[in-house]
Amino acid sequence: MKKPLVLARLAELDADKAAAVVARPVVAASAARDLADVDPVAAIVASVAGLAPGSFAPTARFSSDLNLDSLRRVEMLGVIEEDMGVFVDDDALDPDATVADLIALVEAARDAKRRPGAWSWPLSPAVRAFGLAFQILLMYPFVKLCYRVKTTGLENLRGLEGPLLFLPNHCLHLDNAIILSRLPFAVRWRLTVAAAADTMYDNRVQGVLVSMLANAFPLQREGGVRKSLEILGQRLDRGFHVMLFPEGRLTLGGPLQPFQAGAGMIAVEGYLPVVPMKLRITNMSLLDRRRWRGPFRGEVEVVFGKPITFDADMDHAAATTRLEAAVAEL
Repeated sequence: MKKPLVLARLAELDADKAAAVVARPVVAASAARDLADVDPVAAIVASVAGLAPGSFAPTARFSSDLNLDSLRRVEMLGVIEEDMGVFVDDDALDPDATVADLIALVEAARDAKRRPGAWSWPLSPAVRAFGLAFQILLMYPFVKLCYRVKTTGLENLRGLEGPLLFLPNHCLHLDNAIILSRLPFAVRWRLTVAAAADTMYDNRVQGVLVSMLANAFPLQREGGVRKSLEILGQRLDRGFHVMLFPEGRLTLGGPLQPFQAGAGMIAVEGYLPVVPMKLRITNMSLLDRRRWRGPFRGEVEVVFGKPITFDADMDHAAATTRLEAAVAEL
């Protein structure tokens, strides 16, 4: 979060609110009664869904009836927490849950204590030093054994300030290691990697190793994504760069898959310089090819594109489309 920008915007809103109080038109009594009859939770749901208050029944389902995907549901729960002071974990809110279910969850959570999972221990300098030592002593030689790697566009990283968001395609088993071997040390020292929670963190020991060796954190691809986004935000607040694979899944050799909607949302809401990246494969190593025909060692080029930034009012879907196009063009 860019706190100075937030404070400046809040000051503007206060000034606008004061002016609006002076010139506010009289609201019709019937409209005021209609708004008063709407449950505050239902009113927030209507606002996020872009609907009129009272235009849907309490039995309306979030996914099928109101068209609220996982990110919109996270936004809705964030507004509820902000306006009502009640935290509801999105893990507890099923996509087919109804507005009435949410009202019951909010009522039940009024006195509950929030227990956020920060997953901050991999940020310790000692843990990061251990991870970088592993990368230099073991991972880099293994990458060199498997691939000849060419790097293009590193000059696009010069002079960039603040946390960066790296968005590479996901086309090799070793693509994460290949990218880490090519990034400047100053970037790697403050780099954190978003890893799929349902694969890399489905085993506790494997999750700890990934966090130690690559400064990774679990990112939910479906379901309860709110905690993952909070962890990501906390790391950005502490000045760490973030690398995530916006396709959401590995496609050996390509082609580029459609980007998940969260990529544009993170880029816009984080107000981050986004560095599009692409791994161009000339030949796949035996490790990825899994066939004995051909040479053992592969060849790949890592391309860093020019950074992209978005205005705060940029539509998330449009930002995702632009980022996908930027990676495809590299």
